This record gives sequence, C-alpha cells and structure tokens, in this order.
Amino acid sequence: MTITLGLTECWYDNETRTFLNRMPPAAVLRGSGGGRYRFRNLEFGECVRQLESAMQAVLSDDDRHIILTVSPVPLQTTFTGQDCVTANMRSKAVLRAVADRLCTVFAGRVDYFPSYEIAMSGGLQAFCDDNVHARVPVVKRIVDHLFATYLPVAESVAE
Repeated sequence: MTITLGLTECWYDNETRTFLNRMPPAAVLRGSGGGRYRFRNLEFGECVRQLESAMQAVLSDDDRHIILTVSPVPLQTTFTGQDCVTANMRSKAVLRAVADRLCTVFAGRVDYFPSYEIAMSGGLQAFCDDNVHARVPVVKRIVDHLFATYLPVAESVAE
C-alpha cells in the first residue's frame, strides 16, 4: 500500500468533526453562519498523531507494508497569509519530517520512497509549464525507480 502525504493546510468541519482537503464552497461557508468550518494548518505533532492512528489500523493485518511518499505537487494558493512558495515549503518540510518519524515508529513495516526529492531535484525543468505537474519523463523515472525498489521483476513503465 502506498500513502502519499500532500499538504498540511486543510479545513475542519466542527459539526461533523472531519477534515476537508479543500475549502468548502463560498455559499456553504456563508450558509454555515461562520462557525462550522475553520482553516487549519496542521503542525508536526498533530500530523504524527493522526497518521500513527491510521497506520496502526492499516497495519493490524500482519502482511501489510506501507510505502510513504510526499507529493511534489505544490500548493497553488494558501490561506496562511504567507507567500505561497514559503507556505508550500513549510508544508512539505513538515510532511517529510512526519514521514521520517513514521518510518522510525513502524520500522520494518513502513518505508519512505523519495518521489518528492526525485521530482524536486530536477528543478523547474522537471515540471510542466504550469509549474504544478511533473513532466512525463520525470514521472516515468519515479515510477521506474519505485518498481525497481519494490517490485524488482516488474518491467519498466511503458513510454
């Protein structure tokens, strides 16, 4: 099983006690009276606690193994008031540290695969003109490396 950590920015629904991965539509926010939803930028400790709980549930089956990654897809907007590039780097740094912690806590059951680092090491030329999506050859290189690491008998990804 592969789990990709994306962003620390989220919205929280106080009524249902659930996290959302995007801002509720403006009409929903207006109709909620202003108290139902709130923006959250999760900290390291909260991310570790939430993910440790999820990992314990997933790993209750003795045969399971988790591969963690951090998504190279950047924030395109932020609600922190920071510059978006700064907010993105904070988010990715927190998630990378969280992944490292989880690999230590669940040693032998959870591995970190460096898809984020592979994509980012290519600089801007690794991304399409939108500076959001990785170029196809970069994605191919990442997937080929993943397969070679975890499925050594697998063929290279078709061009």
